[in-house]
Amino acid sequence: MRNDSSFETLADLAGATIGVQAGSSAQEAIDDTEGFRDSLDEVIEFKENLTALMDLEIGGLDGVVMDLVVANYSIQTSGKDFRVLDETLTEEEYAIGFRKNDVALRDAVNAELEAMAADGTLAEISSSWFGSDITVVGK
Repeated sequence: MRNDSSFETLADLAGATIGVQAGSSAQEAIDDTEGFRDSLDEVIEFKENLTALMDLEIGGLDGVVMDLVVANYSIQTSGKDFRVLDETLTEEEYAIGFRKNDVALRDAVNAELEAMAADGTLAEISSSWFGSDITVVGK
C-alpha cells in the first residue's frame, strides 16, 4: 500500500483495485483465499511486480499483492513511500533444493546454516537484506 492509504486490514480492501504479478504465488493466494477476490473491485495482472509498484505509486492501484520478502526488499531498496499490511493472505516457505544424490553437500549446507543461526550471522544477514530476521533455521 502507499503510506497515505487508509487500508489497514484485508477486509478494508473490499472494493479496491489490486495489482498482482501474473502467474505468481501472490496470484494463487488471491484466488485461493475464500471470498477475497470477490470482495475486490478489480485485480489487474502485470508481467512483473516492478510495473505493478509503479502503477501503485502513481495511484492507478490501491495496492499490490506480492510475496512478503519481495515486498519488504522492494520498499527497502526503492525508498518509495509504501508499507505492508500486518495481515497476510497465506504463508510461504522457502527451501534450498539439492539433487537427491548430493547428500554430503546438503548436510554441509544445513550444518553451516545451523552454525550461522546459532552465532547470529543468519539473523544479521536477514535483517540487512529484508529489514528483519525472517529466518526459521534453528528456531
